[in-house]
Amino acid sequence: ACVEDKSPFLGALPIESKLAIAADSGNDFIQEFEGSEVASILENIISKVEW
Repeated sequence: ACVEDKSPFLGALPIESKLAIAADSGNDFIQEFEGSEVASILENIISKVEW
C-alpha cells in the first residue's frame, strides 16, 4: 500500500496485548508503559508524522 500511494513506511509494531487494551479503553499507551519497547517504537513512528 505504501508503494502504491507513494507514502513512506513509518514502522512496524510487534503484537502487544497491552497496546490493544490501552487503545480499546482510550488510555495513553506511551504514558502508561513509558520506556517499553513498543512505546519507543510508537514514539519513533509518531516523530515521523508531519502534523
